[in-house]
Formats: sequence, structure tokens, C-alpha cells
Amino acid sequence: MKINKRNRVRIFSLTALAMVLLSTVTSGQQTMYRFSLFESAKYSGQFNSALDALQSNMPAERRVERGSTYGFEDFVFAEFSSDQSVVFAPRSGVNLPSGDFSIVAHIRPVELTGEQWILQTPESSHGYLAMGLDGGRLFGEVLVANGDQSVFQRIHAPEALESGVWYRLVYTVSDQGTDGIVHSLWIDEDLVVREQTPEIRLQPDPDGSEVPTVGGSLDADVFAVELFDYELADYFLESPLIRDGSAYFGMPAYFGELAGGRHVVPLDQRLMTTIRNPNGSMRYPEMEARLENRWIFPFHNDSFVIQGIAADPENGRIFLGMYHRSADNVSYGFPSIVVELFVPEGRMGNVFVLQTPDGAPFTSHMGGIAYWDELVFVPGPSRGSAMDPDLYVFDVSSVDASDFDPGTMEGFELKLLPALHRYTDPLGVLGSEGRFNSLSYMDIHVDKEDRILLNIGNFQADVARPVHSFHLLFTDRRHPYLMQPRTVMQTNRRAQGGVYYLDVETPSGVQARRMLLSTSFGDSDSVIFNSLYLEPDPQPRTSQEWMRLPAGLEDMTQMGNSLWTTSESGMVYFQKRPSNPWTDLFPFLIQIDMGDLIDTRGHGVTDAWYTKHGLTGSVDPATDRDGDGFSIRDEYLWDTDPEDPAVYPWSGAEVHASHLSVETSLRRFYTLQRLDLDSGSWENVPDQVNRRGNGGLMDFPLPELESEDANFYRVVVGTGPQ
Repeated sequence: MKINKRNRVRIFSLTALAMVLLSTVTSGQQTMYRFSLFESAKYSGQFNSALDALQSNMPAERRVERGSTYGFEDFVFAEFSSDQSVVFAPRSGVNLPSGDFSIVAHIRPVELTGEQWILQTPESSHGYLAMGLDGGRLFGEVLVANGDQSVFQRIHAPEALESGVWYRLVYTVSDQGTDGIVHSLWIDEDLVVREQTPEIRLQPDPDGSEVPTVGGSLDADVFAVELFDYELADYFLESPLIRDGSAYFGMPAYFGELAGGRHVVPLDQRLMTTIRNPNGSMRYPEMEARLENRWIFPFHNDSFVIQGIAADPENGRIFLGMYHRSADNVSYGFPSIVVELFVPEGRMGNVFVLQTPDGAPFTSHMGGIAYWDELVFVPGPSRGSAMDPDLYVFDVSSVDASDFDPGTMEGFELKLLPALHRYTDPLGVLGSEGRFNSLSYMDIHVDKEDRILLNIGNFQADVARPVHSFHLLFTDRRHPYLMQPRTVMQTNRRAQGGVYYLDVETPSGVQARRMLLSTSFGDSDSVIFNSLYLEPDPQPRTSQEWMRLPAGLEDMTQMGNSLWTTSESGMVYFQKRPSNPWTDLFPFLIQIDMGDLIDTRGHGVTDAWYTKHGLTGSVDPATDRDGDGFSIRDEYLWDTDPEDPAVYPWSGAEVHASHLSVETSLRRFYTLQRLDLDSGSWENVPDQVNRRGNGGLMDFPLPELESEDANFYRVVVGTGPQ
């Protein structure tokens, strides 16, 4: 049976990262050789590329035009026929990998007969490695030592590829020393074969002369073939995250090192450093505990920077607002765009090139965006102002759906989209002092009175700004208009993005609403605050840090029980060009579980926790279901089972002379406190504050005190950092 992936959807998602430890990274891990018909200053001088090759009998070049007028680069690949190959020229100091290695090829087979070579090195007594196709079946081959003899070890994929389909093919070898080697084949995100052999891998010739050849009886279209001197990690390969540019747009690959700059680390390792330290410890525990998916969305030549995000839950769509930065990082190079993305499959729909109502280019920084009933609301420029204080409305239903081949971009067509309406300075910020005084984030939701509310915040780099709410009315679907706004919430924080996610009614009958608000500027950590407001008071009743993320978080939106947010800086700058860390960003889309916040009954216990333990909404959280002396609300706070009398807060706790041991939950935070006998108040013990639980017994060391008087301690627990 053949592997049929012609209609397979390519998803840019990274899951289950929380359970993976970061492996050791050495500075020698890099791309050694790459064949591709594109080049990038980002990788200049780092490896032998196609331009360094002995350029005899080079394959033909194929280009697919995708809208260069609007900043979209051509899709470029090579058409190999059976009599063409590229031999890399030797370069001083470059040698074949001497330990682990990986070969990655992004190709589209044409003919599948016979033996075809994707990459191979010259055979010698020192070593040899290769990847190719045999009757359409992928194989990898390496030369090993078996006693006094040298033996070729080859592994095959069990099934043949299909002609005319783009694949990412990977061959990895892990040198286990005296235990032999482990080598593996991957087709897209699927591990198709892995074998361990007792033989020892031979070492390549140290003079660096055994350079590889790409092609050899190969009938295929080739986007890129790369050789690395390290084994790509399973967690990286099993995700359809990278296909040497993505299924949609052929960018320069990101496996290689960045020369200089902030990160000189291979891509798969840079992905892990977004949530873990090099030693494997957690950098952002709140994010790691709630992370559902991370989506990488490579775009064009990387010069489109992600800013806004809006959700259409009914149709399973996410809209991404992006602006284009020119090479000088000062002026806008091309019009801003809105990208339609279908989730969870990750299929791209239309790409809208925005225009003003009179058809002029819409070159806005954009900030946040909002969606309602096929209308997308976008901040934009005002005449005579460098800020984005105006509000534009675009009708995305006015154009036909896209139908194109994501492998080659054949049939891809940009959709020009003029604005329906323009509202001039709805917040009255023109002429205000302060830099970056623009509409920054917005969200649309329906309140308990069935009013459609458009909530808009504006960002100033130096001060906190309030959120305004507009009653959105329609004469018909295409003609919305805004009622007079009122200030609904004082943020008391300098904000980049916010979302109203829930209207609730407290037990006392007071209408309340919560807002998640992000604060991020420059390269500091992004922080999301969870604030509760009681009507009609515009000041927050409570506001606490809910989660901390890497720098660059921008707009946010909600779909179901998930919070979707964008990262302008691409999560710890892993992709940025060393010449200027704020240009050519590599955007991320992040999906976070927010079920631990949603409490539609307003009784202090979340819906998700009720559902987890089989409780209905009619069950009073003040009751003790299992007779252990603790209410449902108590057991929720400690995340214990309300139906099991043997499991309750402090069950399993141990008291020792030097420490306390307490059963903990991964989704709770714990603080050790000591009673000050003079003041009668409880005080936090230093270094024992907001410790995330480990899912088992956690030790809390007791401080050494000179006094032999009695001391009293307690451990307090919270659903978030206190």
C-alpha cells in the first residue's frame, strides 16, 4: 500500500512539550551542507551551500509567483532529472559529522522506479552515509564496523511514497558508542522505522574531503536537502511544525545556526528554550501547565509581523493581522494583511491584502483586531497622524474562498479587500501626549442583555490606559455603527492586549465580569493579569498575575475554553536575524487552556473542575460530599477528590523537625508561612513563596531559629501565584 498524503492537511502545532527534557546543546551543532536554490544573509558563510557547489549539470530552476507586488516572495525549487547531481565543493574546516547526524529533504518525487539518491557521501574506509529512494521506498544507509569488516547498514520505510506529493523526509543516526548505533527514518511527522545495531559507526576522513553529493538518478522536485552534525530530537520531528519552510511558503530553512546574535543554537533546541532552561528546568511553569498547542506560522520572507488575533468559533477560524516591516525597520514596506486560518487542522484559507475605503494601500501597524459575523475590525492610520487611532471595518465574506495546492502554491491568489467603513478617532486619542498612543487591542462579546459590545483599549508606552466599550448596532449586517462609548474598566496597567472572556453573576446577585490583560513591552516577560470587576465600579475589585510568558505577547482572543494569543517576537527571539533583533520576526500562535478560570456559576469553583469530578451545576460547593470534613470549595482549593473520603486537604502531610511535607497538585501554588507571635500575623517564609506543586509530596524546609520558643507554621494554597 502506498502512503497517500495528497489531501493531508499540514498542521503547525507543537504539543506535549511539557514532558520533554531539553538535551545538551553544544556550539558545534549546526547545518554542515545545504542544497537549495535560495540563499539568505542569515546563513552566509555558515555551511557549504548550493552556491558553493561544483556547479556542473545543475538542475533547472522553477519559480511560482505569489504576489511580489505585495511583498510575497516566489516559491523556488529545483527540478532534478535522473542525469543531474550537485557535488559540494570542499571548504577548509568543514568535515562530515563524526558522531550523530541527520539528513532532511523536502522533496516531491516524480518517478518512483529504481534506486535514486537524495544525498550520499563518497564511499571510503573511513565512513559513508546516504539517504535515497528504492522503488519509491525511503531508505537510509550508513557504514559501520563489524569486527574487522566494514558493513553497510540500510533501513527501509515499509511503504512507498506517492508521486507528485511534497514530503519532509528525515534520516537520523545516533552514535551510542560501544552499544552501536540507532538509526531512524521519518516521513513528515511519522516515525516509520527505527533500528538499533551492535556495530560501531566508522569515523569520516578528518581531512574533510569526503563532501556529499545531492541527486543521482533522482527524479524529483527539490526544495532543500540538508545535512546536520547532530540528531534532530523526536519531539521536534514528530510535530508537523517545520517542513523546511512550511507547507505554504518556501522560506530559508531554520535548522541552521544563527551567526552571532542572541541564540547560536539549532532550531529544535531553540523551540524547547521557549519554555525550559538548558538544564531542563521550567522557565514559565504557568504556561507549561496550561499549554495546549504552539503553532508556528512561517510567512513569506519573514517580514510580515503578527500583531492582532480574532476568533470565529462558529466556523473554527482564527484571523491573524500582520503588518510588513521594510528592511530599514522604519517604514512600512507593503500593505498590511489578514490571514484566515482554520483550526485545529491548521489549513490556511484566504490572505487578504487590506485597502482603505478609497482603494489606497492600508499600511497599519494594526495592533489588535476583532471579528463579528464576517466583519473584521482593524485599527488603522488617521490622516496626518503616524498613530493608528482610527477604526476600519472589513467584510471578509465579500471574496470567494481560496483553492490552492499548499505544496507548490499553485492556484494561490491574494485577495484585495477594501474597507467598508472607517471611524475616525473613536477614543479621542489624537493630540494626546505619549508615544505609541494607538488603538492596541479589542474584543467583541455579547453581554447578558444580548448587547453586542466592542471593547477597545489603547496602548501608550508610558502610562496605563482604560478600556472603552461601544454598543455595536447594525442597520444591516454590512452597516454597523457605534453607540457612544463609556469607560468600563480602568486597567491600572500599561497593556498590549486584553480579552473579556466571561460575564458572571456573583452569589450576592451583583453582575461581574473578568478581563485578561497582557502587559508586554520590549524584551521583558509578558504577564497576563486576571482582573475581576463588579458593576458598575470601573476599578478592579481583584487583579492578580495569572500567567507569565516569554516576551512579545500581543493580542488575545477566546475560542471555547482556550485562550489564543500571538507572540510578535517569536518566543525568545529564536528566529531573529542577528543584525537587528526587531526585524523579520517569526510569529507564533499559542493555544492555552483557560478552563481553570471559567466559573459561570460564580461560586468560586470552576466549571472544568466540576466536570472533572462529575459534579453538576446544582451541587452546592459548601457541601461535604464524602464526609471527610471538607467542603467542595475546600477540596477545589487543594485540588483533592471531593468524592473520596481518604483524600482531602493535608491528607498525607508529614511533620518533621527540619521540614514539612505536603501532598501537592501540579495546578496549585503553595506558600509556607510562619506566625509572628508578637503581631499575631502570618508572614511568608523567604524562598518558600508561590512554589508550584509537583503532583506528590513536596518538602518545605523550616528556617533555623535561635529561639527555642514554640513556632507555628502553615502552608497556604492558591490556584495562581499570590
